[in-house]
Amino acid sequence: MDNGTKQLRIISYNSTGCNDDKLRYLNASSKSCDIIFVQEHWLLKDNLHKIKCGIDDFTGIANSGVDENQMVLQGRPYGGCAILYHSLLQFKQTPYQGEYVVLHLTFLTTKCC
Repeated sequence: MDNGTKQLRIISYNSTGCNDDKLRYLNASSKSCDIIFVQEHWLLKDNLHKIKCGIDDFTGIANSGVDENQMVLQGRPYGGCAILYHSLLQFKQTPYQGEYVVLHLTFLTTKCC
């Protein structure tokens, strides 16, 4: 039954890093979804733009799981999460203070892509 509504399509991806191949995979996946949850992108704060701006027609929020306040970073980075969403969708980012890394968005539209 088609009542003029569309389904919101969501995928989740544990990327274990963020390189060109993984960004190409996310770009390809974005053609069949509206929202992408990404975990373990391993990006430092200064490199978050790679995942937030690297997907065609998508925008989003992201944070790093790495504590950059350490004097010397050892080993490879770890953690990090992002919420990427189609640019036609409207969200409001809500600040969150707490012990855990949390990204929080409020869905503001009734139209899906």
